[in-house]
Amino acid sequence: MSRISRLFSSLLRSPSRTTRRRNLPRRAGSERRGLPAITTAEILELRTLLSVTPLSEPEVAALRDVVGAVDGFGERLEDLGDFTKSLPLIDRGIGDMVDISGAFHQTFVGPIQDYLNTASPTVEGLQAAVQQVIDNVSGITGSFSSGNTSDELSYTIDATFMREVAVELDLAEQFSGDLINIQGTLAATLTFTFDFNLTFGFDRTVASISDGVFVSLADHENTVTASIAVNTTDPVQASVGFLGVTLVNPTAALNLTAEFDTTSQNVTLADLSSGDLKSLVDLTSSGDFDLTLPIQTTLAGVNVAGAKVQVHDAMLFDSTAPEFTFAGPDLDSFRTISPNGLVSALSQAANVLNEVDVFDIVIPFTGGKHLSEILNIGHAFASQIIDPSTRPDSGSEAGFGTVQQFISMIADAATYSSSSRTLEFTVSFDHIFDVVSLATDFGSSLGNLNDFQLTADASLNVDAELQAKFKIGIVLAQPGATFNPDGDGVFGLEDDTNLSELNGGQGIPTVSGNDLRITLRDGTTADIDLSTVVTIGDLRTVLTSGTLSGRLEVLFDESTDLITRGRFNQGLIVVDRTTGTDNDRLRMEMLNGSLAAAALGMIGTGTEGILRNADGSVDELSHGIRTGQLHGQSLADNVYFSPVSAETPMFEASASLTATLNGAAKFGFIELGLGTDTQDATAVGRLAASFTAPDPNSDGRVTVSEIIDVASSLSRTVVATNGVNLTETYSGNVIIDLLKSDGSPSQLSVPFSISAGATLRSVVTQLNNALVTLNGSNPDAQRIEVASIGDALTFRLADSDGIASMTVNSGLPASATGRLGLTEPLSVYVLKPDFSGSAHFEIPYEIDLFSLNISGALPPENQVISFDIPDLTDPHFDLADALSIDLEGIGDHLNRLKSLDLQTIIETLQGALDFLKGIEGFQEAPFLNQPLPLLNTDLKSILNIADVFGDFIIQLKTNPAQGLGQFDELFEDLLGIPENSKGQSGLPDFSVSVFPQLNAGKSFSFHDGGTLRNINLGDATAFDKTWFGGAYPDLTSFLRSPLVQGDDTDAVELSLDTSSGFANPALRIDLQFGVGNGFGFNVDPLGLQVPVS
Repeated sequence: MSRISRLFSSLLRSPSRTTRRRNLPRRAGSERRGLPAITTAEILELRTLLSVTPLSEPEVAALRDVVGAVDGFGERLEDLGDFTKSLPLIDRGIGDMVDISGAFHQTFVGPIQDYLNTASPTVEGLQAAVQQVIDNVSGITGSFSSGNTSDELSYTIDATFMREVAVELDLAEQFSGDLINIQGTLAATLTFTFDFNLTFGFDRTVASISDGVFVSLADHENTVTASIAVNTTDPVQASVGFLGVTLVNPTAALNLTAEFDTTSQNVTLADLSSGDLKSLVDLTSSGDFDLTLPIQTTLAGVNVAGAKVQVHDAMLFDSTAPEFTFAGPDLDSFRTISPNGLVSALSQAANVLNEVDVFDIVIPFTGGKHLSEILNIGHAFASQIIDPSTRPDSGSEAGFGTVQQFISMIADAATYSSSSRTLEFTVSFDHIFDVVSLATDFGSSLGNLNDFQLTADASLNVDAELQAKFKIGIVLAQPGATFNPDGDGVFGLEDDTNLSELNGGQGIPTVSGNDLRITLRDGTTADIDLSTVVTIGDLRTVLTSGTLSGRLEVLFDESTDLITRGRFNQGLIVVDRTTGTDNDRLRMEMLNGSLAAAALGMIGTGTEGILRNADGSVDELSHGIRTGQLHGQSLADNVYFSPVSAETPMFEASASLTATLNGAAKFGFIELGLGTDTQDATAVGRLAASFTAPDPNSDGRVTVSEIIDVASSLSRTVVATNGVNLTETYSGNVIIDLLKSDGSPSQLSVPFSISAGATLRSVVTQLNNALVTLNGSNPDAQRIEVASIGDALTFRLADSDGIASMTVNSGLPASATGRLGLTEPLSVYVLKPDFSGSAHFEIPYEIDLFSLNISGALPPENQVISFDIPDLTDPHFDLADALSIDLEGIGDHLNRLKSLDLQTIIETLQGALDFLKGIEGFQEAPFLNQPLPLLNTDLKSILNIADVFGDFIIQLKTNPAQGLGQFDELFEDLLGIPENSKGQSGLPDFSVSVFPQLNAGKSFSFHDGGTLRNINLGDATAFDKTWFGGAYPDLTSFLRSPLVQGDDTDAVELSLDTSSGFANPALRIDLQFGVGNGFGFNVDPLGLQVPVS
């Protein structure tokens, strides 16, 4: 079928609507979609096939005017009444989204304007052109018909225009973060259906066609309806307080109908263009909207049944705002703590632990260094818990927003108890501390190795590690919301609340006399005595009586329970109703050193805007002081730590101790060199400790507040809150509870009887005497000592062995115990980590006697002292059973060395001297009488051995040597032997040097091919290496030449000794080992021959 035929058919068929609905793209600005182009040839062909009615130029102009007016009417209609209103969560007007003007333009206005721009337009051609657009443009259905008589030309458009609009439903802006914090948006599609039926044309009977133009809307046939579909399939992330949640499976429903009609049958162009639409058009609308998003969470144990976010608007177009509701009773508790609040509580714990020396044990062999100086729980806790969970750029601000994020940062697992509203994290970490090197100090003796003195030049490396496994718990409750000391079910402060219950049961400390001075803005002053004030009601009365009546008002400061949303009184507001100058302020200050004003928060100067008006705005004229919360509950009471099980310590510490020993050990009179060329002397050890924080309430939980209390009481001395009342007569008993390390209790009831006018010293003496008396029935009484500081009593736990804590109980201020100053319970806690440790020493050694190495006297595998210290935590290493020593194979040798002392050596040398004197032929021995080169003397003349030995023995007796090392030095000095001298290759270690005075400055002459060369032994640089044909590069080589030593260069070797500390070089004489081989003396304890060559 040709295109013309289709046009023809469309004109012949009855007007009808199709149900085809396809999405139309949203218009952009004023862009219009025009009529599909119809060629001039097609129009001529159409006129040929049909009986056509041409449109005159005035008619064309009138039609242009009317459709332009309708187009403008559509734009004005979008801004009329309810069409300007936006839907819940969508910040766009309904008219703007429907695009009424765009619907008119695309459906008929644009096609008509395009057609009228063609040559020779006709009535029938116009109808066909518009119908073609309706039939072929998606999103538009309907019919376009004409009525053409001699009196009137009219066109009727009865169409449906459909439009889909993509929107983002922004939940975050509509829901208060106090209820739920939503991070994402919902993608949705709004489908608008715009049904309209209007007739426009002109009356041909009027003089001017333009005056006869009219527009008429059919009754009840111009409506806008809308529906919604949510496109989001991914969960929307959100959080309820501290809990991460997701919004899933959203459902939405939108029922919207808006109907408009003109108030008169026909509307003129002037009305359409500029008339008041409110009087021209009736717009009626109705509708409702519902959006529901169920809430889910990944945290186990949380009951999310019925938890949801809901938006409901029962009447979209009334003045009532939509309802944004949150439901989830089990989720409310997670609003009671913030990420920053948790970080703050944990940081408090870390700071306290940082100051507590938990592992206060001495590291052996370090001169008193303590393990707690290296291994600090607070440092490890901060490194492993605080640092990972805070922002790098701010150590105090949380780096997480939800429970789940906190778990991923520091916890192994987490559980939540819905019944107790308790959240627990299981935490474990292994923290390695920096290696610390400490100077060693081995003391004077080591247990079974009596007389074993170790002097080592070594550092002890301490490699410490802390392993932790515990639970961090949070009781999800609003601090103060559960404050109900009288049990009446009304939470927070009331008039009948006792002051003694405030500040966590610490009460309000008062003094004798006035406690508080109040100065109002008008200058009125009042001094307040709080000693007789018992309740909050009493306090409010006394602060508003007398000169303060009508001038000062005390109100309750309300807060909101974040779980129940109920109200409770957390503190007080003191309002000054007087006036003064701009600089006048309410002042509240303490008197007589009383802390009552500070404890009540009634201290300082007032500020403006202390109250709010009924509408919630700040009352700028109000002036006063807020006390802050007085219930004493804080987040530190709700955050706690607990062990994962009774068998698992919360903290297990270990320290590896390693040292390589370089130095010497003295065993009796014998000095041992530590280590050999192939094996170092080493000491290795390990200290271990386990610790679980004390539990003051024995409930399996240690709160941050309790940690603070424990840390503040480690001095084991408590001081009474107030001074002793010495002006009255009274008697009673001080109850002291001791909790032993094994969990068993012990209670002491200490009687006292105070007479008016008694002295503080007599009270102290009386209590100590009572404890002595009690010791007969309860030995724990001897652990307690009573003293005083200022006018207050002190109680000291003098003996803490086997004790975990001590509590001195209190009484009401008016009670006998209270008059002793004990108005608050006072506790001390004993930190008792379990310590263990051991060490192993592996000490290879060498023994030098008189520069002769005698280590060969023992097999190499037995030249090691090996021993263990089974218990490093016992500082008494000098006890017989402190060491576990393996002396197998070397015990006899060590005992023999140990028995060697100075007296034995002197006696042995005396025997050798007697032996030498008794051998007449010894003085004539050939090697002693052999002439020495250069010196024209012999050994007999130089050494005079018998006299030398005699002098040596006298010197030893006069200045006893403390060890073989000193003995060796004395012997070398006496004989002129250089310190630690070693002979040349093939010659003995023990060498004999001439005394320096024999050769100082002496010169000897030698012939050098006819030239006489003077050799000065005192000036080695004077020797010219060009002498003697350049055969000797230096003096030393010349001394070893046949010119000096003759033919016998094997028995004796001469050299210069410049290392002995003499003023001038000494002539050193090294004798061949074989010379004097028959001479020696026996040192019995060593069982060794010591040759003197």
